[in-house]
Amino acid sequence: MLTRCSCIRNDIQQRKNSWMDGMPGTNYPIPPGNNFTYHFQVKDQIRSFFYFPSMGMHKVADAFGGLRVNSRLLIPVPLADPTDDYTVLIGDWYAKSHKALAAILDAGHGIGNPVGVLINGRTSKDASGRDDAPLFIMEAGKTYRYRICNVGMKVSLNFRTQNHRMKLVEMDGSHCCLFCRTSGRRRRVEDTRNTFNQQSAVLWNKPRAPIYND
Repeated sequence: MLTRCSCIRNDIQQRKNSWMDGMPGTNYPIPPGNNFTYHFQVKDQIRSFFYFPSMGMHKVADAFGGLRVNSRLLIPVPLADPTDDYTVLIGDWYAKSHKALAAILDAGHGIGNPVGVLINGRTSKDASGRDDAPLFIMEAGKTYRYRICNVGMKVSLNFRTQNHRMKLVEMDGSHCCLFCRTSGRRRRVEDTRNTFNQQSAVLWNKPRAPIYND
């Protein structure tokens, strides 16, 4: 259970209410059992974001989610509307609790490597060890948009879908080609389903060395 927390929206510029950045010192922690509504304007920050707690190690406790800032209807978009739009939250996972990991760091030690990776809070197996239900279902000939965010603590991850070529259409609000998802980074890609009656695995791996294009 999280005790007192405050949320931050990664990379969103706080318009009109700049003090609502969610950081300790500018926001009071939200006590357990209480609610707080953040009010701010995003204006032209049209892209994919995610939010997470900014206090302690609460982010390790999976307290995060995706945010989408869409353009207004009167603003033309250079891309056709996809059949569906998915948010994909990938990140490293540690077996220890956020309190245990915080104690390790406070003692001056490293937290080591994670025991696995979660995609939208799930692995490929359910609690009984059987294959889990598909995360996404696509139809042949249709295009789908995936907003990929690395919500992990430390590990950079590569992401791809088996037997599919994805087209990169946005990275942190701009375009690039070669990339990896370092912790805190966000990507938007589009995937056109080109095969019938075939299951595809969502694959990830840790790159040998980070690749930066910014």
